[in-house]
Amino acid sequence: MATEMSPAQEVSARAVAAVVGALVADAAAQGLHWVYDLEKLDAAVGGKDPEFHSPSACPFYTTDTGTNTAYGDQTFVLLESLAQCKGLDVSDLQQRFYKFFGPGTAFDTGDQKTRPIKGPWRNGSIKAFLASMEAKKENTGSDTDTQADGAAKVAPLVALYAGQPDMLAKVEAAVRVTQNHQVALSAALANARILEAFILNGKQEGVVEALMEELGKQKGPGITGQDETVLKQIREVQEQKPLGKPHREVVNKVFGSSCALPKQFQAALHCVLTHTDYVSAVRATILAGGDNASRAGFVGACFGALGGLDGIPTEWKEKCIRYQTVLDLAQKLAAVRET
Repeated sequence: MATEMSPAQEVSARAVAAVVGALVADAAAQGLHWVYDLEKLDAAVGGKDPEFHSPSACPFYTTDTGTNTAYGDQTFVLLESLAQCKGLDVSDLQQRFYKFFGPGTAFDTGDQKTRPIKGPWRNGSIKAFLASMEAKKENTGSDTDTQADGAAKVAPLVALYAGQPDMLAKVEAAVRVTQNHQVALSAALANARILEAFILNGKQEGVVEALMEELGKQKGPGITGQDETVLKQIREVQEQKPLGKPHREVVNKVFGSSCALPKQFQAALHCVLTHTDYVSAVRATILAGGDNASRAGFVGACFGALGGLDGIPTEWKEKCIRYQTVLDLAQKLAAVRET
């Protein structure tokens, strides 16, 4: 007879599944990452399931099937830091990011002239972060980068701090390690609020409406000065839902499929609002093309929390190279949040 979980244990289980869901989805998208030409994407997929596409069809970089993208790598490094330090330690995170992405690493791919390069891709905010570390700057985040990297920080932080009054402050501090721009911060904080509700409550209903009400107050934790703007962005996504258009069409014709915020935030949110399960949501995200991996990480976290580990296919877990390590680290986070 199965032992019933306490409410706190149920929250921890959803937190674990959110982290795993994020990193499995990111790895699933890697083989078709940054394919903006949808005809080329469809030709590569060939009518088959799009996840863990092999060999990589990414026109910018090539890595082995089952590895994470540079977004998932940021999630993973943060997850390691949180588990080791039993909480957010910004200095530790900075050192780990430099060690993982810096000189002499797999990301140090040299001056390759042709695309795709052999090896992983360093995102713009990571390049700026490395330069700031080498210049020994105290504030290492880029003041100009408004791309999707902030979303990659959300899952492990919310998994650990969901329900705590300082959760949004922790998210902001971690995002500022690589991005020190209000647009990046406001999107990441909105992502965090949504995922927190899924982890704490285990249901989709009313989550976005509650977020909109909170943003409308324009006071309290996580208020960035961008809240009216974020509120408008969410309304634009909600306006698309009753139209019933396919997610791929909305991403490419309404919001855009690039890394740039706020469109990346809106495209990912549209998928969350128009799907009900992990597999269909992640597949739809991949097939929408462009910077699908950054969106997949957030979408995977949301539906991981909502559907649990059992909602993530066993075959996908087996293809994700880091799966067991990620699961172990996520469970360590759950143990920390329960103490």
